[in-house]
This record gives sequence, C-alpha cells and structure tokens, in this order.
Amino acid sequence: MRQEVEENIQASGQLSENYADENNFTVASLLPRNDEKPILCKVTIENVSSRDDKEFVEFGSNPQGFLRSLAQNCLAPCKNGQSFLTSIIGFVPILNWLPKYAWKENLMADLVAGATTGVMHVPQGIAYALLSGVQPVNGLYASFFAPLFYMIFGTSRHVSIGSFAVVALMSGVTNEQIMSKYYGTNFTYTPESFQLLADANVNPISIASTLTFTLGLIQLATALLKLEFLSAYFCDPLVGGFTTGAAVHVFFSQIDDIMGIKLTRVSGPGYLFVVGYRLIKRIPDTNLVTLTSSAIAGTFLVVGKDFITPLLNKQLQFRVIIPYELLVLIVATFISYIFQWHETYGAPVMNYEKDLDAGQELYALGFSSTFSGFFPVFPTSTALGRTMVNVESGAKTQFSNVFSCLLLLGVILFLGPLFRTLPLCMLSTVIVVALRPMFRKFNDLPRIWRISKHDFFIWVVSFCATVAIDVIGGLAVSVGVALLTVVIRTQWPRWYAQFPQSSTLKERPDYCIYRFESFLIFTNVSRFRCTFTETIEKWNANRRTTREDKGALNGKHLIFDCSAITQIDCMGVSALADAIGDVHKRYSMRVFFTDAKENIRRTLVDSNIVSNEDCFVSNIDRAIDLIARPKTTAMTLPIPTVTSL
Repeated sequence: MRQEVEENIQASGQLSENYADENNFTVASLLPRNDEKPILCKVTIENVSSRDDKEFVEFGSNPQGFLRSLAQNCLAPCKNGQSFLTSIIGFVPILNWLPKYAWKENLMADLVAGATTGVMHVPQGIAYALLSGVQPVNGLYASFFAPLFYMIFGTSRHVSIGSFAVVALMSGVTNEQIMSKYYGTNFTYTPESFQLLADANVNPISIASTLTFTLGLIQLATALLKLEFLSAYFCDPLVGGFTTGAAVHVFFSQIDDIMGIKLTRVSGPGYLFVVGYRLIKRIPDTNLVTLTSSAIAGTFLVVGKDFITPLLNKQLQFRVIIPYELLVLIVATFISYIFQWHETYGAPVMNYEKDLDAGQELYALGFSSTFSGFFPVFPTSTALGRTMVNVESGAKTQFSNVFSCLLLLGVILFLGPLFRTLPLCMLSTVIVVALRPMFRKFNDLPRIWRISKHDFFIWVVSFCATVAIDVIGGLAVSVGVALLTVVIRTQWPRWYAQFPQSSTLKERPDYCIYRFESFLIFTNVSRFRCTFTETIEKWNANRRTTREDKGALNGKHLIFDCSAITQIDCMGVSALADAIGDVHKRYSMRVFFTDAKENIRRTLVDSNIVSNEDCFVSNIDRAIDLIARPKTTAMTLPIPTVTSL
C-alpha cells in the first residue's frame, strides 16, 4: 500500500517537472493571480478513502448519528449507580480534585498566588463598583463570593473570577436605565444618594443583585441546552472592536471624577458626544487638586507597570508582581485623611459605610452568578489581567481562590472603614490606567488588515458602533455585522477559471479549469450560474481568435475542480446539472470532476448528473494527463490565462 502511494506521488511530481522543463518556466509561474494557491501542480493521493485496505482507521463527523449520540449522553448517568456517581463528580469538579490535593507540593504555591490575586481584587473591586452604580463595599462582596462558587464548579486552575470593567459598565448602564424610570433622569450616584435609597424597594444594589441572579440562570440554561457553540459567533475582531469601544465609554464615565466636577447622567444612543460637550464646557470648573493628584497617581501607575516592573524582572531573573493600584489607594487614603481633602479642597471621597470544558465552564459561571445573586453584588466575569497574574504567581489548583477570598474577607471585616477618606479620583485613575490593554488593541489593526479585510471591517464597525451608540446597542450591531459578513462570503464566494492561451492551441490540447470556492447551496447558485456562463463564453471567445467555426469548443474538455466544495443542496444540484448539461449538449464536451469529496460524488451519482464514476479524477494533474494521453505521453502545459474574482 505504501509503495503504491509513493509511486502516485512520484508520478504526479514527475508530471509537473516535465511541464516546467519543456516550457522553460518554473512551477511558481503557474501560480494564478491574486496570490491564489497553485492548482496545476498540486498532488493528491487518488481516492485513498475508497481503497479496500484494513491498514487505515476511518472516522469523522456523522450527522445521521447526532441525535442518537445526544440521547446516549443524556441517558448515560442513569445506566447504573457508578455512572451516576461519575456524572455527579464530573458536574462538581471539586469532588474530584480536592480529595487528591497534594498539600505539600501545591499549598505554598496556591497561597502565594491567591494572596497576590487577592491584593489585585481589592482596588479593582472597589473601583469597578463605581462603574456598576453600587457602593464600593459591594465590589468587595462580588470579588469575594464569585471566586468561592467558581472554585466548586469550575475546571480552570488559573481563571480569576471577579469584577471586570466592560461587564461592570454594562451592569451600570442597566442599573441607570431602571433607576431613571423610578427616580427621573437627573438621578446621580453619590454616597448620599446610596444612603437615602438604602431602605427603598428599588435601589442600585437590588437591581445589580437581581441582574446577577438572572444572568446566572441564563448561563445555566445555555449550558443545559448545550448552546456553548454560540460563542463561536463572537469572533476575535468583533470582541476586539467592541471591548475597545467599551473602553472609550469607561474612560468618559470616569473623567468627570478625575477633573473633580459633577455631570448630570445622560443615556441613550450618542450620549457619549453629549458628555464630551459638557466636559469641555466645564473645564474652567476643574478642581486642580483632584486633577493634579490623579495625574501623579496615573503617572506612577504607568511608570511602575511599564518600566519599573519589566526592569526588575530583567535584573532579578524572576517575575516580580507589585500591587501598584493598592499602593496608590493606601497612600491616597492616608494623605486625604491627614490633610482633610474633602473639607479643605472639596475633593469627593468614598464615605465608605460597612453594612476548561466549555460546557462545564458555563455551568460554573452560571452557578457563580446565580448563588452570588443572593448577596449584594453586581455581575462578574473573568479578568484577563488577574488571570495572568494568577498564572505567573504559580497557582497550582483552584484552591488558590480560598486564599484570595480570605484576604478579601479580612479587608471587608477589618480594613474597610479605613478607606472612608479615599478620594474618588484615585479610583477613577485606577480604572482609566487599567484600560491601557484595551486601547492597545489598535495596534492589531495593521496585522488584521494584512490577514483579512473582512475581519478588519468587523473590528472597525464594532468599535464605531459601540462608541457612537452605546455599549449594548454596539454589541447588537457588532454581532449583526459579523453574521452579515458570513452571509456575504457565502453568497459571493471567490472563483476562478484557467484555459490555455489561444496562440498555443494548435500544438496542445484545449481544456478549461473552473473552480468555485464555497458550498454550492441556495444562497450562491445564481453566482455559480453567472460565473460558469462567463467562463464558457470567454473560453469560446478565446478559441474563435484562431478558429472561426461556431463549434469552436466541440470535443474539448472541462475540468471542474471540486476541492473547495464540501456541501451541495438541491438548488446546487439543479444548477450544476443545468450547467453541465448545457455545455455537453451545445459542445459535446467531456467533463472531469477533480478532488470531489465522497459526499459530493455520491450526490452527483444519485442525482444522475453523472452516469458512473469514470468522470471523477483524483486531481487536476491526472485529468490533464488523461486529456493529453491520446496524442502524446509527454504533453506540455501552457502558461494559463486566469479569469478570477
């Protein structure tokens, strides 16, 4: 078997070399335009899958057995007690890894990683609580409960569940919309308003907790229905453009606190432009103390993260993690308390009051949100920055979440009141500086442009829609545009055709190669008909430049390259039958189908487009060899003319 395959490869390779040698051009000169991959020189093993040989193991997708497989998976836990126990352990991963926990090897590493991540949770939880429209203490609660529940149901050893800027912003938008219906559009989030609404039936934290619980139920339903495949429609360009646009909203939501001014909340499509206009008008009212302290804190964070830490890592030859955000909050709180910024300079302060199985991950996130919804928290998610810190700190298991939560519990119970005098501008500065990785996604645009113009278009539209409308509306537009590009690529796919130049036809056989680079389905059959007709007409015109008879294509050969066609439906079969029948009737032309997949072969035979499988050829080189064989055994290939789109 192996020897036969090697002979096929050598024969095909020798054929391509003969073509190149006798015509004095290289294989590269056969490349079509627009950087298409070479067609005339590729080598394909002839119908290996159909050989009666037991040396191969065949497997792949089986659409007919999908429902049967789904039913078996659903009923598997009910077979016996052992299967039920195994399913329960798989559903609650902590039952599997905690009894096997290697205390000596992993405890210290998890302790260090958990404490390091917990230090990051404190400033981010406090800061992102402002984005969600709740009190800072609720940010600490969210960072405490979510990791605990995720540890029980999650499968990742390193993922850090907690506050995240984009999710907090979207939660804040929802919170603001509901609050405006009950208390008017002039409602503003201040420490005083939180205290006034503490006993009200509708208040920011009740809305945030209800939203968290509802999101958990949706995630659980998604996991139960096996809908995790929907995440595939959120492609990287869509997520990149959307998160960058959301970062712009986060920036403008914090700039008023950095400037030390109060702006009336606005919402709705295009509200960002209204906020920008009002900020410009209020520039003379800027609190210089607030702005200066924010600038100093921001400079310290940027210099520390981008220069000091990399330099220390390089000099010490190991990872150094410094909690710059926490240092800023501690120092700012101390200075504000000593100099009484709130009374002396009017700087707003917190006024703190203490009152990777994708399906299993969906379950984990759903349970985390559902159970957390019973507490005064806002929606949480995975934060890439904290996750990377967890990895770099050497976390071994999910047990590191325990130490993060213990640290947060200590802050909530004992250290929380110490942040009473923390200036709000410091929290805003922490949030704005944390947006740097999102804004750096602009650097990906040149690479995306080189790789795919469609993806570049998705990124730009997602960003512009998110900025121009709002976060939720921008996300809807982004998903719609991404789906539209899929439709466009399917409905107007690439195609090309090749045939010999007219000046070489007296010495060489005449043939045309046509390729359609997509499924052949109802959405693109009109495209197929037009391009196929255009190919035949141009081929016929090329013949008539040397032969004036009307039957210029009589007795010629059409090579239909099926290598890119993986699916064909009823309308595709009908269009293909009409096209092949027309050229055969008008020109008595013989048609070869090359590189046809097994399902395409079966469909063409069952639909009587072909009477037998003699017209199926393994590859284009083989088809050209069969065309040339009646005249000569060493027919050379002309440099092809390419018609493409």
